[in-house]
Amino acid sequence: MTSTLTDALQRLPGPAGERFAARIGRLAIRSLYREVALDGKPGLVGPAGSGSHPDMDFTTFMRSLQALRGYFPAIAACGLQRPGFAPLQALGIAAEADMLAATAAVNTHRGAIFNLGLLCAALGVLQAKGATLNAEAACAVVRRHWGRDILAGLSETTAGAPLSHGSGKRARRPSSMARIQLARLTTASRQVRSPVRK
Repeated sequence: MTSTLTDALQRLPGPAGERFAARIGRLAIRSLYREVALDGKPGLVGPAGSGSHPDMDFTTFMRSLQALRGYFPAIAACGLQRPGFAPLQALGIAAEADMLAATAAVNTHRGAIFNLGLLCAALGVLQAKGATLNAEAACAVVRRHWGRDILAGLSETTAGAPLSHGSGKRARRPSSMARIQLARLTTASRQVRSPVRK
């Protein structure tokens, strides 16, 4: 675990905040595990195969999830402090480095680090305010508290880092892709979908 994540965990606001952040972190990791553990997703990695991803397999995802176990509680704890975007971005960059180190530079969860991480932080903000915790409220926090910074491009790839498929698209159309990403976070994350199996 990087020092940025360790520092965030050490600043947890008391036992209640620590329990809250730990629970949010467990739920985030569990959701990512359940996603990859579900077989029969066309083209996607699962226990039975790599789908259309020759550079990764189920084991790669397990290594990634292990590396990210400290990130989700840390970003939820950060949310309890009602931060600006910069501390969240620093935690995300550190988590991405941990993921890449664990997977030999394979991007398994970059999108989850950004999207699910922001939702975990938003739940922390809501908890700190004593507000109701639900998906719609969490999405509203992301939009209201950090949306402008996201759209301003503070989530750009760090200098010298190789571009992922998504980063390459954003580099070609940065404004529209950032807006699409934010729109997805505020609408698609509220939809609950279950796999259809025949």
